[in-house]
Amino acid sequence: MSLKKERMKKIITLIFILTLILPLAAQSSVVPYKKININDIEGVIFQSIKSKNSFIPSDSEIKNFECKIKDKGKSYNDYVRQYIGIIINNRKYIITLFIHKRVADGILWEKEFITVEGGGDNYINVKYDIAEDRIIYFYENAVE
Repeated sequence: MSLKKERMKKIITLIFILTLILPLAAQSSVVPYKKININDIEGVIFQSIKSKNSFIPSDSEIKNFECKIKDKGKSYNDYVRQYIGIIINNRKYIITLFIHKRVADGILWEKEFITVEGGGDNYINVKYDIAEDRIIYFYENAVE
């Protein structure tokens, strides 16, 4: 697949993910469920209180996801995480926003589900397929 087609596929996937999550966040129906700490990585699991297409990821599902991140070979320990579970065509996915610690102190990432445009490597969006145990989408936001 050409680089242009691959980039277009990533953009379409991101738009699809945002169309699922943005309406939830805009309605204030995404709320923190619990804080989680896995191998010194801070995160918050969020839940949707209105959507039937969401679920609360378990600690073990998040641990499996974090193992896949570690397998990428680069350290992402300088990022806090926001996790939310979504269901698409009866398949469970964990959508994760990585927020670099250098900007996390200035936002309410533990209390509010963050949506971001731009921001460069301060923000990374990841989609993890639980059944296949693989990351199917990994996107560093565009430069501001």
